[in-house]
Amino acid sequence: MNNKLLLGIVVGMIIGLVLGVFTSFFFNFSSLFIDSTNSGAGTHNQVQVKGTISETGISWIQFINFSGNTTTTTTAPITHRAYNVSIVGGQSYNVYLLDQHGADQKQLSLYVPSGVTTFYADF
Repeated sequence: MNNKLLLGIVVGMIIGLVLGVFTSFFFNFSSLFIDSTNSGAGTHNQVQVKGTISETGISWIQFINFSGNTTTTTTAPITHRAYNVSIVGGQSYNVYLLDQHGADQKQLSLYVPSGVTTFYADF
């Protein structure tokens, strides 16, 4: 009787260990694929800004930030009426929607918050 009890305990501990390792690996691995919008600022407060463009004939989106004596310009293509750009959070930007020739079609303002990794803005 003692051998069966001891064998049951050992088998139970092995199964528990295997399940614990598998569960730990699964949660750590799956976190690489979860798009969290509020998990803290990216490297150097970088924020992925994503969105869609409702205007027709727009080929480019341009973000311009005037900070002191520095002007930062980031331009991204519009693909299937959507864009994705990485800029610094906690700052205001002038946003320009440009046609295929680079001509300004519309100007907007946008504040991109800090402390987020992804920010969605549709224009």
